[in-house]
Amino acid sequence: MTGRELARAGKRVTVLEARDRYGGRIYPLPAQEFGYPAEGGAEFVHGAAPLTRALMREAGLSLSPIEGTDWSVRGGAFSPDESPPPHAGRLHQALRDLKTDLPVAEFLETHFADRRYGELRRTITGMVEGYDAADPRRASTFALRDEWMGLGLGQQGRIVEGYGALIEYLSYPNAAGTVPRSTSEPP
Repeated sequence: MTGRELARAGKRVTVLEARDRYGGRIYPLPAQEFGYPAEGGAEFVHGAAPLTRALMREAGLSLSPIEGTDWSVRGGAFSPDESPPPHAGRLHQALRDLKTDLPVAEFLETHFADRRYGELRRTITGMVEGYDAADPRRASTFALRDEWMGLGLGQQGRIVEGYGALIEYLSYPNAAGTVPRSTSEPP
């Protein structure tokens, strides 16, 4: 997106990626293997996301609401996720009462150090490390608070054509104004 905006402003742009593909955490998986555009990275469009939604409209992409049953693994067994995690009420109260931002790990140590909160600490830590791809010792509790409490997210959905379609759109002249160069090609 930055490359696109710089190119639109008349700047010459070279996008460097750590891998041989564009997209960073957005990692589309082959549709022929899954039968649909599966995601190995970013999957959902959260809340209003005005820039993402405007870009989707520009690219002719559509959003599908999230439907179905959530499933969890506890004790090595899958089960429908029909109830809130243990101590969710206490977690929400501590989040509402928090006046000063803390790293997530420090928030958990301060408010949920007791053994009885072990599963809650593991769940939150796992979500921050996995879903948010962040280090709990550095991630802001304020930055994640609304997500955890289910506030401000609005309608969530998946890009029907897959997040890869958005990256593909950004990487072609119709969006960025320049033709991308693969990292394997000489300059």
